[in-house]
Amino acid sequence: MWTSTGWTIKLNNIDEVNDFINICSKYQYDVDVKCGNRMADGKSAIGMMSLGTDATMRVHFISDDSEAEKQFKDDISKYIVK
Repeated sequence: MWTSTGWTIKLNNIDEVNDFINICSKYQYDVDVKCGNRMADGKSAIGMMSLGTDATMRVHFISDDSEAEKQFKDDISKYIVK
């Protein structure tokens, strides 16, 4: 069953955005990122850059693989707002 799990993240600079894109690109599943009323593909450099930095965003990992979801959360844990 496909599910969408989400977390609130914050990317503070371009290096963190690039790192986040690289993490997302490792996965075959969709990663959607929403900031305000704008949404971008977490694997798209142009899309992610359009969201800017230094703002909280909501990231959704859409998959049917609970292990991949757990690994993704671990991979982005440094950006998750506690």
